[in-house]
Amino acid sequence: MKENGPVGKKRLLIGGFAFSAMTLAGCGSVSSLASLGAVSGGGEVTAATAMEDCKLLLGEAHKRRMAVVMDLSINHTSSTNKWFASSALLDPTYRGYCQWGNHETSSSKIKEANHWYSYGSAPYSHYAKFGSSMPEPNYMYQSTRDAVAEIAKDWTSLGVGGFRMDAVKHIFMKDEVDASKVSIGHDTIIEDTPSGVDYSSDHTK
Repeated sequence: MKENGPVGKKRLLIGGFAFSAMTLAGCGSVSSLASLGAVSGGGEVTAATAMEDCKLLLGEAHKRRMAVVMDLSINHTSSTNKWFASSALLDPTYRGYCQWGNHETSSSKIKEANHWYSYGSAPYSHYAKFGSSMPEPNYMYQSTRDAVAEIAKDWTSLGVGGFRMDAVKHIFMKDEVDASKVSIGHDTIIEDTPSGVDYSSDHTK
């Protein structure tokens, strides 16, 4: 691995190939940077030290004329995430951030077979089609959309050049895409789920 070009206009060379972009994976909100697992100076991983590592990475990438694209998961979060934890505790600020259903009054629909998972002894379940530990944000709620937009703005203000929106197509699509229907207008959607598996969050179909 080496660099080429004058100082300030370098590009990373790996095996003779010059790279002009890199992807930063596994990130969410700026305030939760400790999840990156970054360590500064061999010390404890904190949001502050991880943030400094990210700023350093972005700065060094830009010196080499490299764009940094972030892998941003907005289709699902974590059961330990502040949004979910606060929503589960009926915090009025966050209650609408996640998808909840009453499994006592709507037991035919709100059940594990349909990807709804109970929360402790409460009569309500959360929706998490990728697994019980990955609850899904409620994008029908304007405050959720606003919060996600702020996350993207925070990262772009730090120098992130763009985003790969992980699993974003599952949020409002009515059906999954099969291999025979990969083109929609000018867009091409690549099949990424086994045939017959439904990961769509659209509860109206």
